[in-house]
Amino acid sequence: MQIPIALVSAQAINEAAGSPGPWAIAIYGPGGEVAEGNGSVSAYVLAQYPNGTPISYSAVAYTPFGQYSKSFTVQSASATVDVVVPTAAVTITAVDRASGSVKPWPIAVYGPGGLAAEGLGQFTAYLAPGEYQVLVNVSLGGLSYAYSTTAPSQGLGLCR
Repeated sequence: MQIPIALVSAQAINEAAGSPGPWAIAIYGPGGEVAEGNGSVSAYVLAQYPNGTPISYSAVAYTPFGQYSKSFTVQSASATVDVVVPTAAVTITAVDRASGSVKPWPIAVYGPGGLAAEGLGQFTAYLAPGEYQVLVNVSLGGLSYAYSTTAPSQGLGLCR
């Protein structure tokens, strides 16, 4: 008797980077979760029912931008499933107006799911399409100021 077992690998692909992102990903079958990991995950699964009907699975990536999923059936002894998370590379820079130079001030980027990215002075963030608010905390002479690119009800829009 031959049992139709297959090795399935699933990856949460950061579209802008072209590589697996640092997000949780899980494989689900008819009975619930089969396996979960960070960026990628692998599991042995039953490919078909005893009557030959293929079994449906789904891979779900959990990101700060929301959930992204892909449904699939396994047609061979192994399969790789890519769940593509639509992102764009955005460079964010804190510039001192007086000197025109980049300053190492803390920058935080907030989206619908809360904190989406953070860094100092200048950094590149991978963000999904949506509305964002950028906050810069400036310290000068012992005083601290918080600056925002937008009012709290507005945002920095990224489009696909």
